[in-house]
Amino acid sequence: MDDESENEQYHIRIGQARLRGRAEAFAENFTRRNELGAAFCIYYQGEKVVDLWGGLRNKATGEPWEEDTMVFVASTTKGMAGLCMALAHSRGWLDYEKRVSTYWPEFAQQGKEKVTVRQLLSHQAGLLALDAPVDRSVVADLDRLAVALAQQKPA
Repeated sequence: MDDESENEQYHIRIGQARLRGRAEAFAENFTRRNELGAAFCIYYQGEKVVDLWGGLRNKATGEPWEEDTMVFVASTTKGMAGLCMALAHSRGWLDYEKRVSTYWPEFAQQGKEKVTVRQLLSHQAGLLALDAPVDRSVVADLDRLAVALAQQKPA
């Protein structure tokens, strides 16, 4: 890394000078926005070029955020799934205008026979929730989860 600095509130490692603005914006979260704790890392072509962390991981105890602090994240799979679908589309593996059943024949039931990939990805398929009870064992078993999803009737 080209540049490394640390103070009581945050730690900064920057591998490329042109990325210094990211570190400054990160530091502002603590100095101007009262951020409690955070981390941010960028890999570029397999090299870690930005590695930032700082603040507190536990406000009650004052424990500092460390380089390896584990955090709970919510709703991140939507973005990652979207990226996967966009990548599959860009490589010709997926056509947004084709029916979901082209790729997943079991999906074509309960009135979902004509639902396109585009409709499914843009929340226009009427699939708001699952009617079937789904517990951890179902979520952990992708085959069982696929059956529950395929059997779901649109709202």
